[in-house]
Amino acid sequence: MPWLTAVILKKVLRLKNLQLYRQDFLKSDWSGAEVIVCYLYPGGMDSIKNKIESEESDIRFVVSNNFALTSHQPDKTIRLNDFYNSPVYLYQLKSTR
Repeated sequence: MPWLTAVILKKVLRLKNLQLYRQDFLKSDWSGAEVIVCYLYPGGMDSIKNKIESEESDIRFVVSNNFALTSHQPDKTIRLNDFYNSPVYLYQLKSTR
């Protein structure tokens, strides 16, 4: 359902610079990607950490809603104004220079 919602919003908002893929993120090619946005469970975050560390990737930023990347210290944590005061973590993995 989230993928379908994203596809509809992309078309309605005419977001030509957004690419959406429906596939297993652990088997997909991340070359050329610089930012990963996640809303996963802790095991999924560990899988992302393992993929980033085991491959040469261009990933510079990871943004995660609710679940931390346990091997890294977030550069910034924002608390949402929701019922759970949910954390959003920002990690800078590589310099932007």
